Amino acid sequence: MSNRKTSHTRTLKAIIFDLDGTIAETEDAHRAAFNRAFAAAGLDWSWDPHTWSGLLEIAGGRNRLHAWLADNRPELLQGPQATHLLDTLHGAKDRLYREILEAGEIPLRPGIRALIDEARADGVKIAIATTSRRAIARRVIECCLGEGALAWFDAFLGHEDATYRKPHPDIYRRAAARLRLRPRDCLALEDSAIGVASAVAAGVPVVATVNAYSGDRPFEGALAVLSDLGAEAAPFRRMAGPAEPAQTPARAGLALLSAWHEAAVAPGRDGSADRRRRAADGARRLSDNLLATSFRP
Repeated sequence: MSNRKTSHTRTLKAIIFDLDGTIAETEDAHRAAFNRAFAAAGLDWSWDPHTWSGLLEIAGGRNRLHAWLADNRPELLQGPQATHLLDTLHGAKDRLYREILEAGEIPLRPGIRALIDEARADGVKIAIATTSRRAIARRVIECCLGEGALAWFDAFLGHEDATYRKPHPDIYRRAAARLRLRPRDCLALEDSAIGVASAVAAGVPVVATVNAYSGDRPFEGALAVLSDLGAEAAPFRRMAGPAEPAQTPARAGLALLSAWHEAAVAPGRDGSADRRRRAADGARRLSDNLLATSFRP
């Protein structure tokens, strides 16, 4: 008899993926689209990587634009023209972002396709929980994973599906409910501090995979912080979290993620209950701080 855990015996029942920066390398494309929208409108604004890194602490492109204007051009947010300006610039940005996407210029992050294939083959549910609008998020999946890939996901939640944006736990609570699972039965994959805070505050264990914009952020409450999920030719690097096995795998695949998940949720293991409580408390504090700079949709 095989010793391999099945979906019936493992603690991990579902993987909930963030989208931007987690499944696909979208962040530079979003920044480029904003800058092209500014130029097309005759504005001499340009967001460099440092500016964009700070804005990523706010969920949602329109909210990021609002926050930047509040800090740099507050007079433009006065009066009835403010909504028109925000809608016009953000609408142009969305169109330009889609052009970049349709041109095939947005790659998957390392290890994502392999993990999705493993989960589907082993009966682990998969879901999306993103602050992007559902239509563009679905198109990212189709362009990066292939036509028909949407059918692989057991739940797909976007901007329209949550009352509050990350770091509020709303979207992860709803994703678990949509999957008909307890939050602790799921594992979230995130790339940002606000995403990690959202998952942990919802009671969903989370692993962070950093990108060029999030590598220096605190990921309080994450089970592990990784460079990415890795590939055979380019193994992942563990930046924080559980010790790697004696024989370190090149990829953070389903077996390793399942082991980390089980260690986090199983009662009586290495003080896991206390650790989860401390992690949740820390995530809630971070969530409260970040919510001060976030906006309702």
